[in-house]
Amino acid sequence: VRAQTLAVQHASGSMSAADRQAAVTEVQHLLTQFANDANQKWQGESLFAGTAVDKAAFTVNAAGNYTYTGSQQDRTVAISGTHQVKSNVRGDDARFTASFTALKGLETALTANNQAGVQTALGDLNLAGDGMVNLTSEVGGRLSSLTVSKTSYTDMQFNLTQTLSTHEAADIPTAVAQLQQARTALQVSYSQISRLG
Repeated sequence: VRAQTLAVQHASGSMSAADRQAAVTEVQHLLTQFANDANQKWQGESLFAGTAVDKAAFTVNAAGNYTYTGSQQDRTVAISGTHQVKSNVRGDDARFTASFTALKGLETALTANNQAGVQTALGDLNLAGDGMVNLTSEVGGRLSSLTVSKTSYTDMQFNLTQTLSTHEAADIPTAVAQLQQARTALQVSYSQISRLG
């Protein structure tokens, strides 16, 4: 959002080369912050590097360009014996690339005092921002789906436990005694019927 604000301000013809040059440092900081966010770890594992959890998802070269260095494979989690779900978002997703490209484009345009380039970067930043919002929504949808699955499995486990408990609670000796009584009563009934006939 801050990068978009800077782009709007500096896309104006009223900004001087000195104004744009002053904004370069802030854009570089925003680019570094985005890279740090993209290289986040949770419990010591890289979030966006695919299965390469032991290394950063992105590296930067001498020119300040960021490259995805994670794996091409997704991490998955088994939620049942037959069902697995993707448990990560990889940094090679086009929306990460668009964000890095848009920020770098803004930095380049400001450095060159290129008003048209800043305007182009603004459009790119808007698209990249929308892409990241969509990515966040997709992750939220996955989490929601997992929550529903967890609730379903929890309900199923409760029902199975209750059914098992009902069957285990049956008093077998009493049931056998009742069956024997019923058998004896049936034999007596047959005996009485045969005397009538």
